[in-house]
Amino acid sequence: RVAGLRRRASVHEHRGEVEQAIEDLEAILAAGVEEPADMYQAGLLYLQAERDIDAEVVLGKAVRVSLNEGFAYYLKSCRLLHAEALLRQRKGSEALAELAEVPKDFSVYVYGRGNRSQMGMSA
Repeated sequence: RVAGLRRRASVHEHRGEVEQAIEDLEAILAAGVEEPADMYQAGLLYLQAERDIDAEVVLGKAVRVSLNEGFAYYLKSCRLLHAEALLRQRKGSEALAELAEVPKDFSVYVYGRGNRSQMGMSA
């Protein structure tokens, strides 16, 4: 079921059906799956939909899971997107703390904002 939801979420995203993609990813997360890739994708789509609080929550969890599990693949991306969500809510000091953990030259594409990096963000 989870694999099917992931595929369907991907199809929805590619078709521009952001809310449907989010619903599928939320179903995955509600099932107790703690996969940073799913959280990253949900957070990215939350940011696209301007659901900044939801993005902050899911990306913060992705960072914690990545650290606890020693899973570094999505860690920098999730930290940078988490900082984006925090900045959008005017939580500058928290965003700066998160950005301090990201290499200055690392960037992630954010829908509607372009490539974001530590150097390209200001609190």
